[in-house]
Amino acid sequence: IKFTKKDIVDKLKLSFLWYFGKNEINLPLYDNETKEWTVEEKDLYNDMFKNPFWAVQIKLSKNDGNYRLYYWEDLADHIKVGEDISNPNYEPETEKGWGIGISFDQKISENFGIYGRAAFANDVYEVRKFVSLGVSSSIKDDTLAFGWAALFPNKELENNKVEHHFEGYYRKKVG
Repeated sequence: IKFTKKDIVDKLKLSFLWYFGKNEINLPLYDNETKEWTVEEKDLYNDMFKNPFWAVQIKLSKNDGNYRLYYWEDLADHIKVGEDISNPNYEPETEKGWGIGISFDQKISENFGIYGRAAFANDVYEVRKFVSLGVSSSIKDDTLAFGWAALFPNKELENNKVEHHFEGYYRKKVG
């Protein structure tokens, strides 16, 4: 697929998301009941501009296809996967969460298409990488799709085997 300067100007869209929902506060706390370090969730309306989750996406549409590049960041501190959370004398290392991804969906013929997604996140998340590939079939305004996905867990986890999934969806135009 070839893109010209005009395509980029005419068909490029920028999206921005700022999420104010529940999130974690910056301070890891030791819980004497569970005997583990944890991060405390903050209230939805308390300091809603402190430590939000935000994301930005760039989307380019051309020739019955959509191509996206996105980045997200969770400004709250997370306890890094693999940190010892059972020692009350050792405060575990924390880091802000972030990730980057790409996705595409492309119509190959009038009734057939393909799609794919891939994402990578830093080591505060249990799933570090994700990939997905699939095919779709359209009849009039209805679409049926099937695909395969793999989640690559953080290597610091005890169970760090790749998970494979099958996915599917049906989309029907209403109205």
